[in-house]
Amino acid sequence: MSAGRHPDALQLALLAGGDVGIWTRLRLRRHLKQCTECAAEFESFVETRQNLRAGAMQMPEGVDWSALAAEMKANIHLGLQMSEIASTVPLNADEPALPRMWRTLAVAASLALVIFSGWFLSSPRDFYHRVDPPVAQATGEGVGVAERGSTMTLLAPGAQPQSDTAQVGAGVERRYVDADSGQVTIHHVFAE
Repeated sequence: MSAGRHPDALQLALLAGGDVGIWTRLRLRRHLKQCTECAAEFESFVETRQNLRAGAMQMPEGVDWSALAAEMKANIHLGLQMSEIASTVPLNADEPALPRMWRTLAVAASLALVIFSGWFLSSPRDFYHRVDPPVAQATGEGVGVAERGSTMTLLAPGAQPQSDTAQVGAGVERRYVDADSGQVTIHHVFAE
């Protein structure tokens, strides 16, 4: 720390209380040896701390210690008597206690219901409502997929189909050859 840069009041107060790390303490002490202004402020923090500590050690005047001791003893006796009374009275005298096994079963059944509901709600909805699986098909217009009465067809306008290949359970493939350019276009449709 240079002579032009002084520690702030918080750092000096923490140093006076011994609440800084070793490297910060060494750096601040070195600065205090060189700077009389910061050293004076540090000494005022040390004096204030000593005055507070001395004031805390003095007993307050005008306090009747024997009366306070008697009151504390009475409070202790009262607390002991109340704990004896409380231990003789059941907590829920009107309510019959359920056996521990029934409580455990109720908790387990509730947990099982929550888990089953989560599983049921997270499963795919169409799994329960699917009547017909999707089908890959080749028609006179093109190849496509038909499912639940709807069809999506890939068309190749202006091209003549050259061959159809059907794979069982996997899909349909159709090759088209463009009459003008001779390019081959292949449409392959899968259905799961």
